[in-house]
Amino acid sequence: MERLHNLDFLRIVFTFEILLAHVLFEVNLPNHGGFCVEFFFILSGVVFTLTYDKSKSVYDFLKEKIIRFLPIITICSLLRILTKGVNLRRFFIDISLLPYPGMINEDGYGEVAWYITILFWVSLFYFYLLKISKKETANLVIGLISFISLIALSKFGGGKWGTLEKAGQLGYLINSSFLRGLSGMGVGFFLVKICRDIDFGFKNKMLISLFEAVVLIYSIICLFIKKTYFGLYPFGIICFATLILLFMKNRGYVTQFLNKPIFTNLSRYCLAIYVIQPMFVFDLLKKSVRLHHDYVFSHKMLIIVAFLITPIMAGALVHLFLERPLTAWLKRRMDNIKIKSEAAAAD
Repeated sequence: MERLHNLDFLRIVFTFEILLAHVLFEVNLPNHGGFCVEFFFILSGVVFTLTYDKSKSVYDFLKEKIIRFLPIITICSLLRILTKGVNLRRFFIDISLLPYPGMINEDGYGEVAWYITILFWVSLFYFYLLKISKKETANLVIGLISFISLIALSKFGGGKWGTLEKAGQLGYLINSSFLRGLSGMGVGFFLVKICRDIDFGFKNKMLISLFEAVVLIYSIICLFIKKTYFGLYPFGIICFATLILLFMKNRGYVTQFLNKPIFTNLSRYCLAIYVIQPMFVFDLLKKSVRLHHDYVFSHKMLIIVAFLITPIMAGALVHLFLERPLTAWLKRRMDNIKIKSEAAAAD
């Protein structure tokens, strides 16, 4: 399947939604924007499945993920020292990719980095499962894991440190953040199979386009309306899954219009923006609210716009001048290590 640039458009939109949700929350405007993370887990499952290569070794897959995630996590942790002070324990927690998967129930410097940590471990788990299992067995196991995880999340939700504490004593041992990753990536896995194997046969392009527009707009605006379907966890997952499936099918005017390479180019900044935002929203904005409460709330719209633009600009600069060079350097280093180890083994 060719690269679908319209999926990168969705990546941009929902990255902005998460940033907006955090900014609004800090100025006392509650919302459901945090649910966007479910969208990203589903999208990650789609990308994982589309790019899965069984001939690739576990080592090579692990190396790819470390090269992808470690540089931006390290950079943002070091930058966060400017607003949070030096704390080697926090720094180690971040670069070890251990917060939240039930291993270390403590924040590092990047509170939002839990998504990357979960994505790292769930991707590794699903890759290994697909590599060692027959196709039918892997499908069954991923389906069961996704279904059970969705039921648990729908019934109990998540408590402090992402545990299912409402489920009783056993719930403290189960990490709801991990379940969000397992279920979301599992849904994305099956979306690819549905897209490849099922032709719905509906040909009316105008009606398809209308449906695409309605689902897209509904998914976006309902994150900021109090009484929405996101009170029903499965309904939110279905809505995101439907949106992604429509964009994968690429049958209507909306998805085809948005299927432009420019969105892929712009989406490269998304991860840096997502990870850098706590420095501005959770530190600077929160401090501004505390020290200049009256000014902030009398100029609320100005503050919201300022704290949307600033992390976006900072994230773009971090990606261009720090993340890309460090990622390229780490890739060269790990490639050299592999070459030397293979040469030593040959001798």
